[in-house]
Amino acid sequence: MKKLPFRRFLSCLALCALLTGMLPASASAVPPKASGTQFRDVSASHPAAASIRRCAELGFLQGETASSFGMGKSLARGDFVAALNRVFGWETVRPERPSYQDVPVSSGYYTAVETAAANGALTGQTDTFRPAESITREEAAVMLVRALGYANLAGPAQDLPIPYRDVRTNLGYITIAYDFSLIDGTSGFTFSPSDPLKREDAAVSLVRLYDKIQNPASRGHGVAASLEDVPEGCATAAIPALRLMYTGQPNLVSTMDPEEAAKLREALQTSGVTALLCVTGGPTSLNGTPAETAAVLAEAVKTGGYDGLYLDLGSFKGSQGKLMTRLVRHIKDALGDTPFYLVADAPVWHGEGSGDEDAGGYDCDILGQIADKLILRLPTYAGEEGADLPTAPIEPLEELYYALGQLRDAVDWSRLAILATTTGNLYINGKESGELSRAELLELLENETAAAHYFDRYGCSYLTARYEEKNTEYRLSAWYLDQQALEARSKMAALFGVNQVFISSFADLPAAAPAA
Repeated sequence: MKKLPFRRFLSCLALCALLTGMLPASASAVPPKASGTQFRDVSASHPAAASIRRCAELGFLQGETASSFGMGKSLARGDFVAALNRVFGWETVRPERPSYQDVPVSSGYYTAVETAAANGALTGQTDTFRPAESITREEAAVMLVRALGYANLAGPAQDLPIPYRDVRTNLGYITIAYDFSLIDGTSGFTFSPSDPLKREDAAVSLVRLYDKIQNPASRGHGVAASLEDVPEGCATAAIPALRLMYTGQPNLVSTMDPEEAAKLREALQTSGVTALLCVTGGPTSLNGTPAETAAVLAEAVKTGGYDGLYLDLGSFKGSQGKLMTRLVRHIKDALGDTPFYLVADAPVWHGEGSGDEDAGGYDCDILGQIADKLILRLPTYAGEEGADLPTAPIEPLEELYYALGQLRDAVDWSRLAILATTTGNLYINGKESGELSRAELLELLENETAAAHYFDRYGCSYLTARYEEKNTEYRLSAWYLDQQALEARSKMAALFGVNQVFISSFADLPAAAPAA
């Protein structure tokens, strides 16, 4: 993407124009933990035993009595909603008028139902809720996905494959619940959507959900060119010291002062941070013989004193995929037990290259089994030329969902990470005009004409601004990932089981979310 002389542009413009049953008092309150909860009807060998015990101890779902959990019995819709309130810890909502005719203000379910509705967990398509009826497996899946905030994703997700042959309605919701492993099927090929959700299955789902949302993927990993860039709590830092080129033979060219790189590596290691040698490159890097290239890279890691290798050769076409896979195998053999981090283009759903058979040259299924950490680079949508606000989100959440869903059964989640790009994209009068660093973005956000927003569907922030110079109007817009967007990626990654988000540049890491 071409760099924009940003400050000069703004300066020129500035010259011309100024720029459950009865709940506690709070539906979100968690009841006191039960100590050593034991239910006589729960066998210690039952697959759900541990989840039932934890669910009761955490106060999400208690037994029918002090000694009986109610194994095999169904769960009321009101009780499931009350449990969701407790799992998410939502702030209690108690409006004067009820949203549902059959859940009046006097109902013990009132605050739980109203709070869940206010947080998007309920559809609101009818004026009745039926709190005493048994919740079906399909209804539970819908509520879980909506409570997580992914109702917008359910539409496109319905076109994705799942193993269940008996799902006809709410397919997108059940697909997401399946991908997040929130509700197990009743067999390898059936979900039994209309069957009541058993209490033990509800306990399993609630505990899984709780563990996932309480442990978002770590964001303490990224590329750092100086010690000042490294955030507190950083665990892994890749130093962008070299670029791989092919000049008749594989050759490494310095991209930062070697002495500065060595000092940074030493400082990071002294502070307990894993220091990786970051080597960038392009498709021509594949021109050398894999064994020679691998040997050069391994030697650079060893002589430089690094803890491992972080390799990013950019994007290339599918015809080069086999060469890349062959090179990666040789690199791993050359490195041995030394950690090998590889950045690769993720499978694409709607972005650029999604319909191009020759696009997406990385075979992530195979590479994820070779590299110690496969870091997925997601696509950024290209905005429509000339649009007042080009829809051009950076690495949209729906692409993250698709990529991880595609790799669900192919790669161990512990070997995957997500790359998050922290530079923004600027558009002027609907035309792409360059990248925005953190400093440039903050400069634009401070301008009185700028308005910042957050787009939930894409998990991406954007801003708009307008400038006039005589009779010429300039429309500015920018898409960027702020802390809210990074948190959204950490959350979704964790729902799949991925525990790392890798920051493209700590130097551009937003200190706070500028958008409301």
